[in-house]
Amino acid sequence: MAEVRAVSDLLASGKTSRGQSEAPIERELALARAREAEYRTRLTRHRDLARRLRSHAAQLREAIKEPQGRGSLDALLASVARLTSQALDIPRTSIWLFDASGKYLVCRFQIPMPPPGTAEAHLDVATCPGYVRAITQTEVGAVAVEDALTDPRTSELKDYLVRHQVGALLDVPLIGPGELRGVLCHEHQGSSRKWQEEEIDFAADVGALVALTLEVERRVWTEQTLRGTEAKYKHLVETLPVVVYSFDARSGELDYLSPRVKELGGRGAEEYLVAGGVERWVEAVFPEERDGVRRRLSWQIDDSLEPELVYRIRLPDGARRYVRDTCAVIRDAHGRPVAIQGTLADITTQREAELERAEVERRFNSLLDGVDVLAVVLDATGRVALINETFLRLTGYAREEVIGADGFGLLLSERERERVRDDFLKGMRDGKVVRHFETTIRRRDGACRKVLWTNTPTHSADGAVIGSSSLGVDITDRLEAEALALQGEKLESLGRLAAGIAHDFNNLLTVIGGAADRLTLPHFDRAEAARDIQTAVRQAAELTRALLAYARREPIRPVSLAIDGLIDETWPVLAKLAPSGLTLARHLDASDAHVTVDPTQLRQVVMNLVGNAVDATVGHGTTVLLSTSVVAFDLEQARAHGFAAEGSFVVLSVTDDGPGIAPEIRDRIFEPFFTTKAKGEGTGLGLALCASIARGAGGFITAESTPGGGASVRVFLPVTD
Repeated sequence: MAEVRAVSDLLASGKTSRGQSEAPIERELALARAREAEYRTRLTRHRDLARRLRSHAAQLREAIKEPQGRGSLDALLASVARLTSQALDIPRTSIWLFDASGKYLVCRFQIPMPPPGTAEAHLDVATCPGYVRAITQTEVGAVAVEDALTDPRTSELKDYLVRHQVGALLDVPLIGPGELRGVLCHEHQGSSRKWQEEEIDFAADVGALVALTLEVERRVWTEQTLRGTEAKYKHLVETLPVVVYSFDARSGELDYLSPRVKELGGRGAEEYLVAGGVERWVEAVFPEERDGVRRRLSWQIDDSLEPELVYRIRLPDGARRYVRDTCAVIRDAHGRPVAIQGTLADITTQREAELERAEVERRFNSLLDGVDVLAVVLDATGRVALINETFLRLTGYAREEVIGADGFGLLLSERERERVRDDFLKGMRDGKVVRHFETTIRRRDGACRKVLWTNTPTHSADGAVIGSSSLGVDITDRLEAEALALQGEKLESLGRLAAGIAHDFNNLLTVIGGAADRLTLPHFDRAEAARDIQTAVRQAAELTRALLAYARREPIRPVSLAIDGLIDETWPVLAKLAPSGLTLARHLDASDAHVTVDPTQLRQVVMNLVGNAVDATVGHGTTVLLSTSVVAFDLEQARAHGFAAEGSFVVLSVTDDGPGIAPEIRDRIFEPFFTTKAKGEGTGLGLALCASIARGAGGFITAESTPGGGASVRVFLPVTD
């Protein structure tokens, strides 16, 4: 228009030379008119573009008013892409959003739509830092690129641009609160393109609307998620087997109480969630326990608040409940307490069980402390876990000196300590303990006592052996009495043997004297007489040796020996116990089986049993049989006799055909000082000593009898290597 006015002014001035040709002037006028027409056309097109863009913008604003859910958002983004493509007259429009990691831009929607099954397009942000920087730092709300392949802001996208024949880009950043959410991308295909100011403004406005829509959608989704999470947690809290509460420290009242409180306290939550509701709960607490609960739910919250309380409450119907109250203090950003939140658990059943168990333990401990036996519980390493008062009285130790100490090192002598410890630890590994054994324990003052222990393994909940429980009887005095009685029995037996031995010695002396007389006679076979003397002397020596072995007094020294061999050695003495008319027979079938026992004690057992059988049979029967054999016990048989494991036993049996044992005294024959003999003929300790010796060797003794059909006494001793 300015050019047209300039030409008109020139014509009006009349300064055009006549000599100049009119043709150039006409051409100039034509060019001016053409430029004016082009300008008017471009202005009209801009006005149409602006009008069209305003129309599309209005449609977009209408489209984004009420986005709901992801499906609605996808439809909205599709609508935005179509409208902007129409408004800007471009074939490709896409919306890209950052993924959760912020490392990739992912295409959320694009026009034209990709073929079905096409992988989701994404762009690695690390490969295009210049593009991301340009999008982030634009001051006009958009990045308008006329030639995408050569512009440094977009040249990093060359592969994408070439693949989709993109010549120009008009990209708008989608900015949420404080962050770049994505990009609205307008792609012009073919040659480069100059973007009009109206187009740039339009694209920026659309980008702002899309960013706003995304933010609204994010907030809606977040709110829905929170509501869903709140509902889940509320459901979880209200279905927990405890009562959840929240006490507002500023108002001094409960502001939340889960409905399960009715099951615990007998009142609904609404009765406590009112003014004075806290005091209503406190009033239900037993009076002597209220102070702690009242301090917990008060305005004064300090560091002395106990995180856990156990107290009793009285229900409206008079029933009693035990409550475990666990809580924590909630503080604001300045550290000031604003609330107490916690749980109330009904532990009535558990607490009553604990009280009952404590009462049972008290009674049990009282029983253990009252009986005259030692009670000791060891853990799997041999350390003392429990003892009773009898143990302390006997050993002289204080309880704190014993609990947790190494029981073997504290109580046993060096001679026994390692052996017993090794047996115990092996039993822990094998899952069993030695049922019975004797040890010498050392008192605090250095004195020693002999104790017979009965042991039982203790087990964990899963059945593993974790230690042992032992009851011990102080047998020191009994052993001393038995030792004296044993010597008395030996003397008694020697007296019974005296007559027979004297007779045998007289016979031997007669043989020796006769042989000596023959030696003085002439023409007599002196070699035969010498042999008779030697034979008689040898028999006398054997008789004397057996008698001395029987009568000697020595400390108990268990050794591994064969019973059959010991009986053979002792037989000359045993044979003298049977009077004329009574047959003493032997049937030894224990082969080479060995037992661990003191030889002198075993001889005493054999002598006692044979002597008792002979006494009972004289005048009633004709035969006493001494026999040995080997039997094997399975686990059930072994446990029936108090053994922890199966094994083999040598059985020493003495059987007679005398009158038998009366049923009413059969269970008493092994009691000390019980006898059926006339006064002065027996002490009543013989069978009791036999039983004691059998126990000491790890075995046991039994008696079987049929009235009028004889009796059989059997000693079982475990076979050892």
